[in-house]
Amino acid sequence: MLTPFEIQEAIEAELERMDSLVTQLTEATREAAQAETDFKVGFAQERLRIRAQGVETGTKVTIDHADDHATVATADARYRNQLATSTVMTLREAIRVSQTHIDGLRTLAANHRTVTP
Repeated sequence: MLTPFEIQEAIEAELERMDSLVTQLTEATREAAQAETDFKVGFAQERLRIRAQGVETGTKVTIDHADDHATVATADARYRNQLATSTVMTLREAIRVSQTHIDGLRTLAANHRTVTP
């Protein structure tokens, strides 16, 4: 069983970890927003480009054809977008785990207060 001092140290360490996670989450959220913007703009640009090319050549370009072309052309940007979104979700989950850990440590601390005369 942890001593009250060990519990206090563990809570302080977890709070520092949580502070670091919040900082990382802030940065990851910015990166995710940029990645999403890059992907969506790139996808739209590719759709417009293939449709304009169809107009110039007199070739009919269907919506599916334009979408398929844009999907292939922006695969890397889509991957970066999905990875950035996943990083944000992972950091949020890590913060929740950290909060749960702190709650458990607080419970241990409360048990010490009620047991100790």
